[in-house]
Amino acid sequence: MAQAIDAVIVTHFHLDHCGALPYFTEVHGYHGPIYMTYPTKALVPLMLEDFRKVSPQSYQPIHPFTVVEPPPVPGRALRSEA
Repeated sequence: MAQAIDAVIVTHFHLDHCGALPYFTEVHGYHGPIYMTYPTKALVPLMLEDFRKVSPQSYQPIHPFTVVEPPPVPGRALRSEA
């Protein structure tokens, strides 16, 4: 994935915009340019360090697109067309 990205642009320092930078660079091996304004560049390291301090120590990968069969709806039966 990192080979397909030419550059990363961080619009501001909120964690929903900069929080995945360590994951992207360390896990996916992205080494390209990362662009941001000077104020954002000054605050991102502080935000990431603070986030690291309050995050759980053990990392569990999240698979957001895992297929899970939903439980049946109580009181309803599915009619078979067979």
